[in-house]
Parts: sequence; structure tokens; C-alpha cells
Amino acid sequence: MKTRKIIIALISVVLICTPVFKTLAQHHGSTYEKEHAKVEKKTETFGVSGNCGMCKKTIESAVKKDKAIISAKWNETTKKLTVTYDPEKINIDKIHQLVANAGYDTDKIEAKDEVYNSLPGCCKYERQK
Repeated sequence: MKTRKIIIALISVVLICTPVFKTLAQHHGSTYEKEHAKVEKKTETFGVSGNCGMCKKTIESAVKKDKAIISAKWNETTKKLTVTYDPEKINIDKIHQLVANAGYDTDKIEAKDEVYNSLPGCCKYERQK
């Protein structure tokens, strides 16, 4: 008898709480979507020196560390980085600086020699001086 009452109580709690949790989840989801729908995205492509897959990983990771970056893809063949970002939180010059700080020259900023020199051998691209 006691077990039956406990089971009935648990079923009642689940039946009562399920619609409440569902409503809360829907509200949270819609708020999240509204916040991200407001974000004005900007996409730009620029040259970044590099050689290999390790360069790709390093370049993309360096840029993606900033939360204002939505996506970053470096093409090993074209030596171009395509970045999508929130222009209210970061500007293109700062993105160039993030890449240079990782040791890679961009169209606008040259990486410091000591950072470039610390790259693995396969990542040491021919620098344009």
C-alpha cells in the first residue's frame, strides 16, 4: 500500500512538473535565439602566410579564442583566412593582430620575429620583407 502511494505521488510530480519544465526550456531557447539573431555578423577574407595543416590549426585556434569570432577558416592553398565575427565586439585590425600574435604574417600586420622563430619548422613560411 505504501509503495503504491509513493508511485502515485512520483507520477503526479512528473505529470505536474513536465509542462513547467517544457515551458521554461522553450522560453530559454527563444531568448537565446533572439539574442543571437540580434548579432550583426560580418565576414571578411584576408591573406595569412602559412604552410601546412598545423598552421591551419594554429591560425584558426588563435582567432577563435576571442568570443566575438563566430567562425574562422584558413585555406592552405589560397593562404586566405575567412572570418565571420561580431563587429560590435571586435574589429578587423584586432583579428589581424590575433593572427600575428600566433606567429603568422597577415596582409596588414607582420608577426614579431621572436614569435615567428618559435613556430615549428614545417610552419616557417617564406617571409616577404
